Amino acid sequence: MVLALCLLLGALGCSGSDSTTPHEQCMAFQSAYCSRAIECDVPSDRTDQAEACDFFWQVYSECDRVTEATLRLPLCMKALDGLSCDSVSPGALPDFPGDCSGIFYE
Repeated sequence: MVLALCLLLGALGCSGSDSTTPHEQCMAFQSAYCSRAIECDVPSDRTDQAEACDFFWQVYSECDRVTEATLRLPLCMKALDGLSCDSVSPGALPDFPGDCSGIFYE
């Protein structure tokens, strides 16, 4: 997971033009990721999954250091929406889709 986060923060692509700040875009990504993780878990474990995902981002989030989001961010968000829950083990956080690699600059 740490490697995946490092890939997220890699310097790939061009900066996007969005009215939200890069920090807000990063926080929106985290929220979308956790929402998908919760949806993919069994209903009885969704509260635990929400807490686990929130804890993950408290430990590994770099949103305060993000200065730019790339034009690939919409592709990443679409990939999160299309993430198959069949590929997520119960109680586990989903892998980051490939389109989410290198979407933020520090």
